[in-house]
Amino acid sequence: MNVNETNLMPISKHPLSDTQSLSDIVRQVKAVMHMATGEDLLFAKSVDCDLISQFYEIVTKRCVELTSKEKNLIDSSRRLFGGQLYLLKKHYKVARPYVLAESLGIELPRKNLISRSGVGYSYPSIHAGESRFVAHFISRKYADCLGDMGRHEIFNHANRIAMSRVHMGVHSLQDIREGIRLADAQFTA
Repeated sequence: MNVNETNLMPISKHPLSDTQSLSDIVRQVKAVMHMATGEDLLFAKSVDCDLISQFYEIVTKRCVELTSKEKNLIDSSRRLFGGQLYLLKKHYKVARPYVLAESLGIELPRKNLISRSGVGYSYPSIHAGESRFVAHFISRKYADCLGDMGRHEIFNHANRIAMSRVHMGVHSLQDIREGIRLADAQFTA
């Protein structure tokens, strides 16, 4: 599949890319990174390469133990959506905030915490998009047993994953906003 075949291309928004906007974006990332607590950073590292298992724990705690078939369905749907986001990354080719910071002479509070996934292009955030996609998927599939509190917990977890990417300096607020917006668009039709 090439980027012109992605279902998300017609609804994606072009990222800000002029020098002043990029400088503002990096300063926003720096401010968010300064606010990150030690707990935030530990969480960011834990979801860097495993964003799905804690969703399963929430469902198990509130509903039932998920079968391997149910987990495979959720995970394959998530990966399919993430693949679409990856094609957009290749299309827009926006550098990561830590790369932009270096090129603009802005020092971030820390390097990208040795992120395994925070390499390559930045926009849109696959972690933010996939976690929001999973939150929608799970909250609809298990609506009866999750209840309002369970759905609240699921979406809070997705939001925390999205912000963790900024805490690490591997995504900007525009990256996570677009990932979330595109995931939401998949469930509003």
